[in-house]
Amino acid sequence: VGTVSIDKSEILSALLSKRGIPHNVLNAKLHAKEAEIVAQAGKFGAVTISTNMAGRGTDIMLGGNPVYMAKAQLAREGYDEELIRLCDSFFDTEDEAILDIREKFAQLNARYKDAISKEVQKVKDAGGLYIIGSERHESRRVDNQLRGRSGRQGDPGASMFFLSFEDDLLRLFGGERLLRIANSMPQSDEIVINMRIMSNSIENAQKGIESRNFSRRKNVLMYDDVMNQQRSIIYKQRREVLDGADVQDTIKNMMDSWITSSVEQACSADSPEDWNFDLIREQFQGMFTTDRDFRYTPAQLDELTAEFITDLIRDRALQRYASQEALFGSDMFREVE
Repeated sequence: VGTVSIDKSEILSALLSKRGIPHNVLNAKLHAKEAEIVAQAGKFGAVTISTNMAGRGTDIMLGGNPVYMAKAQLAREGYDEELIRLCDSFFDTEDEAILDIREKFAQLNARYKDAISKEVQKVKDAGGLYIIGSERHESRRVDNQLRGRSGRQGDPGASMFFLSFEDDLLRLFGGERLLRIANSMPQSDEIVINMRIMSNSIENAQKGIESRNFSRRKNVLMYDDVMNQQRSIIYKQRREVLDGADVQDTIKNMMDSWITSSVEQACSADSPEDWNFDLIREQFQGMFTTDRDFRYTPAQLDELTAEFITDLIRDRALQRYASQEALFGSDMFREVE
């Protein structure tokens, strides 16, 4: 039985328990047991509830999986987990422990194969593995993965999805066409509707969601491209520092970019009278400017340009940089950089 969320799996599990129906639930809480549960989901009378069968790469074999039964027996007998992982391997080895567990596994596998042969036929006579979908997923791929668990390798099997007009997919993404169909139907929980037009509408809704999700992933990738450029620059600069390279030009370029962007931000207005000189003083106060800087008369403002301010601060920054280098000495200053 396939569901779209863990919450709905647990609701369905509670209903089955209330009816006294033995079952297993795959809810990503018991990772170690999940592969074993999936492997044994083909046994006669077994009921398994799963949130998402996509990515659960264990085949559901009718009557049970003798390989997993043999491995489970080895675990019960106390064999090491790493040895159990190698029990069905084929690489050449002279390791006695591996050769021993391979022989033990082959015996158990043959025994369980023989033991379940009657149950395999019993399951086939009953119709094989029956897949029930409690509702459609947003992705058709997940639905197809669920369907594809039955009828594998020539085995008998069937699948059926049971949908409600109250399902999130139909309610939120079904569109006007599906809404008209729902309103035209008799309002009863007991009536089953099986129409091709509904199947097409549901598939179109899934296509729409997949297209939307693809666009989201594409946008995330675009953001990541920007972040990747930033990462590349940071890693390059870090490598230069670690390798002891001369980073003087890099630091000067960083200063120049900072000064230029700060001035552009403060001087974005069309008229110099509206420029934010307080912001410029605040940005560079104590480093390259004083509180007396950038105070102009109306006549001076008429001739003032952003390039003049940028050049003024840049020249002072380079002078300060040169004075610090003279103070520490070139060799020491390279280390400081």
